[in-house]
Amino acid sequence: MVKIKVLFFLKKNTKNDTFKCPIYGLIKVGTSRSSFSTGRNISPERWKKTNGLSSSRRIQAEIELKELLNIISD
Repeated sequence: MVKIKVLFFLKKNTKNDTFKCPIYGLIKVGTSRSSFSTGRNISPERWKKTNGLSSSRRIQAEIELKELLNIISD
């Protein structure tokens, strides 16, 4: 059976005018991999903090972003 994984990461070397980094996805199928842009941006500080917060403490934009990433990865 071939393993399929979807991971998300920030492309920190590319920032826009508001110092937000683009969020990229990485799909791994067996030993093959392919990356793609989600078309969304977030600050590196918020990216780290958002992963550890409960849903009630996240700002609405981050909740929507996490829901989008969950949809993409499913």
